[in-house]
Amino acid sequence: MIYATEDTFDDLIQHPIVVVDFFADWCGPCHMLTPTLNRLAKSMNDVRFIQVDTEIYTMLSESTDVKSLPTLCLYHNGVEVDRILGYVSDYEFSTRINALKEKNHV
Repeated sequence: MIYATEDTFDDLIQHPIVVVDFFADWCGPCHMLTPTLNRLAKSMNDVRFIQVDTEIYTMLSESTDVKSLPTLCLYHNGVEVDRILGYVSDYEFSTRINALKEKNHV
């Protein structure tokens, strides 16, 4: 898992498939999602997984229009193509990522 800052975010999302987890330490559902993210990051080597702490990088959260937590944003070559609000199961999350990979032949 890569931790993004306001200085590194734009460069980090320039990859074929990127998942960005916007989280906060106080967010219970964010903590519930962490094991799923870690499992998928280990099994999907062709996907870049990034985390953004919304309490520290508030300007980044605002510029990406994150209004609730957790928010998962899926990017394809730097462009947001999907957004998931709240906690999701391993199955639903991996299905959304795989659909994006198939659509873009990654």
